[in-house]
Amino acid sequence: MTSLKFSYVPLILVSLFAAFDCFAQTTLINKTFKTLVDVNVSAYRQTENNHIDKVIRQKPEIHLKKSETKPTDTIKPSRTLYVNNFGTKYFIASSAIPLKKRDFYFHSNEIAMNGCEYGLTNHFSVGDGLGIPGWYVNFKLGASLNRYIHLNAQTFTLFFLYVMPFTYASTNITVGDHRNNITVGYGVLFMLTEYLEKSALKISGSVHYYKNLYIMTENYVILNMSANHPYYYLGLHGLRYIHNKNAFNFGALFIQEIDYPIPYFSFSRYLNK
Repeated sequence: MTSLKFSYVPLILVSLFAAFDCFAQTTLINKTFKTLVDVNVSAYRQTENNHIDKVIRQKPEIHLKKSETKPTDTIKPSRTLYVNNFGTKYFIASSAIPLKKRDFYFHSNEIAMNGCEYGLTNHFSVGDGLGIPGWYVNFKLGASLNRYIHLNAQTFTLFFLYVMPFTYASTNITVGDHRNNITVGYGVLFMLTEYLEKSALKISGSVHYYKNLYIMTENYVILNMSANHPYYYLGLHGLRYIHNKNAFNFGALFIQEIDYPIPYFSFSRYLNK
């Protein structure tokens, strides 16, 4: 009986060893599997992060205005692109860049001539104003061939109180955009419907200088002015400062027969919301 009892001891020991070994193997497999999963997950996350970093590096940075940020937002200092809505006009005359439909402007020249300009379509706009010289109206028909080439035809008619109306009709080409551009135009002068046998060449331009500051020039050469003056020069040179929807133009007016420059100021406001 004793030998029978002892005969179970090896079997019991073997069974215990097998159970322990099975438990150990299971634990080892679980740890190995967990390690492989962690490694694969880490590798996947690293690949995903690298992809996200690559996408972020490829996309442009988005700069929020101060009013659009929360106190917790952190924005690194960067160069701000100031909006310029005034590339359609210089000191006095217009460029060939057409007004967009429903664009609405107010213009004031030396406070002596004030008027508004409105885009009826993306190609046609009208202007109207009143001042010390009289009342004026202008029409512009133009189009943009692409982002940097613009063409137009325009008329400017000035009605005096006791003098016959005076009209300047011209065609113009502008190369550039609202920030940097140059305009070349050629026009003829009429007194009512009579051609005065006088024409004018216009060369104007605007260059972005720093942030919301621009350098502007506007030049006219009137041909066949008189027998003593085969040509007559008028020029405006100065700066434009843009603040929100306002443009302040400070310059000097140069006239051929005057030896010194005349200070000049004009103002424009973009009336759209």
